[in-house]
Amino acid sequence: MSTGGSKSICPLMTEGVLESNRVRAIAVEIVLGEPDMKVRRRLWGKLESFGPGVIGRLLPDWDILLCKAESGPYKQATGGQTCISDCLWQCHWSRLNGIWGDLRTSDSVLKKYLVLSTNNDEMPSIKNSTIVIFGGSSGIGYGVADKCLSEGAVVHISSSNPTRITQAVSSLKEKYPEGQVTGHTCDLSLPDVEQGLVKLFEEIGSCDHIVYTAGDALAVRPLKDLDLQFIQKAGHIRFDVPLLVAKLALRVLKPGYTSSLILTGGAVGDRPQPDWAVVAGYAAGLYGMVRGLALDMKPLRVNFVSPGPVKTGLFTDELAEMFAKRTTLGKVGSVEEAAEAYVYLMKDMNATGSCVSTNAGSLLV
Repeated sequence: MSTGGSKSICPLMTEGVLESNRVRAIAVEIVLGEPDMKVRRRLWGKLESFGPGVIGRLLPDWDILLCKAESGPYKQATGGQTCISDCLWQCHWSRLNGIWGDLRTSDSVLKKYLVLSTNNDEMPSIKNSTIVIFGGSSGIGYGVADKCLSEGAVVHISSSNPTRITQAVSSLKEKYPEGQVTGHTCDLSLPDVEQGLVKLFEEIGSCDHIVYTAGDALAVRPLKDLDLQFIQKAGHIRFDVPLLVAKLALRVLKPGYTSSLILTGGAVGDRPQPDWAVVAGYAAGLYGMVRGLALDMKPLRVNFVSPGPVKTGLFTDELAEMFAKRTTLGKVGSVEEAAEAYVYLMKDMNATGSCVSTNAGSLLV
């Protein structure tokens, strides 16, 4: 075994970084196998033309490798033969630090020697990841969309309000002219919401991460005034729909622990307030749901963000000042701060069934 890093192995080696779903091969060598020269030319010839800084991406059928230099067009190499698919598959799942080995196909058409590293000094990137954000036209969801675009992700935002979607997409495109962002209308309040979700995911196709920040008016009401209809309506968007999204996510999230579903609760689930029993119940229950889904959806990751008071566009200065007095930091959170929690959970491929709480210390006082 060796952790050979990027040291030269032979004159034909491509030095640089080969990234396949966030697994980096610091050095890669394609060596002639037995007699099939077409396979050698097809795979090695494409890689050879790039030189340092090669970036690769495995597509879902595991038979295609896309390679892109730091500048220049995408190149595609498809073998149509099991040997190529087998080699790439093994590289994709080998995540130990410093592998030095011989990946050989069943018919020995080619051998691949490589050094793999998880680059523990760096967080994985979400660049070129496809991210779907429910509630992405405003508030925290919009902040998550903004943050993802700033890191080079492909973003789809969904909302029930077409006008708000148009405005949000326009604003994001103005800020990130080269960014890829698309808006979709999906009314989560409808009784046949599952049909709308199916249509939405069919439009978008496969994705890397799904973020759920959608909400409706807070169901704050004294206990003596509650009725069954009020309780059930309060849970539709905040509890029922996230479960349906999880069900359908199994169809569209790319397989493996690099993909994730992130749901949103609230600090009231940990520290309830008078008249907030309905909201607190659903918020606390949602975290229980997340932990269960992390088992049901494995190896996909499922996580939870629990924000405290966050100053969105609807937050008045007076309200912010009132909530700030109830925190240890003397402030409320910003949309940008809350958005960081979601992106962190996308990147930390060791996190599942987890909760990230961002609340300015409001649970401590």
